[in-house]
Amino acid sequence: ILEKKDGLFRKHMMGKRVDYAARSVICPDMYINTNEIGIPMVFATKLTYPQPVTPWNVQELRQAVINGPSVHPGASMVINEDGSRTALSASNLTQREAVAKQLLTPAMGAPKPQGTKIVCRHVKNGDILLLNRQPTLHRPSIQAHRARILPEEKVLRLHYANCKAYNADFDGDEMNAHFPQSELGRAEAYVLACTDQQYLVPKVGLTLRRFHGHRQHNLAVQVRALASSWSQWVALGQGHVEQKVLASS
Repeated sequence: ILEKKDGLFRKHMMGKRVDYAARSVICPDMYINTNEIGIPMVFATKLTYPQPVTPWNVQELRQAVINGPSVHPGASMVINEDGSRTALSASNLTQREAVAKQLLTPAMGAPKPQGTKIVCRHVKNGDILLLNRQPTLHRPSIQAHRARILPEEKVLRLHYANCKAYNADFDGDEMNAHFPQSELGRAEAYVLACTDQQYLVPKVGLTLRRFHGHRQHNLAVQVRALASSWSQWVALGQGHVEQKVLASS
């Protein structure tokens, strides 16, 4: 039996095995936004969100149901109005097409259907995920990131600016990703726990994120490589300005 504590996060998220979660090694990626997390395709086809079917999103969800559990963006299950579940077969296209056509049709045999069908769709670009690196020492150890699906990757991709908050480096560190399963949880993650809203360390008020440290370092390296003297650096800058003027004219 796995031991668990009585705290909110330790009891429900960290003290036991949980659903809708992923764990992998983190690697640096400066080409994603600071509020994003790169998700490999193997996670994108396993993590799902229960999306209610409405006339406004039915076309998107129908295509997800037709794609099935193996093709991204797809879906793994449909929950009917009476609570019964229909698992989507990865090898039976006819079954998936039949289920997709009936997303707005009440389930047969239900006495008085309440609500709508729910499609358990795959995580997609822009969805919010809670990232955690253990040990969880302070509040910014759990922050919310927007998902960026990276089909060719096998690990989680993290921007350099978030390393200080998680006390993370890239020598084999692993992180956990949790996918909120309600609109209230998603709203709190988007607004309150988003990485772009975490500026200062709660304990002492020091700067939490280093926004442009890697950019300054890259600029210094480029200056040393391209301009060995101040006159060459000035000439390089003037040439760049002239190119911009010519391009704008």
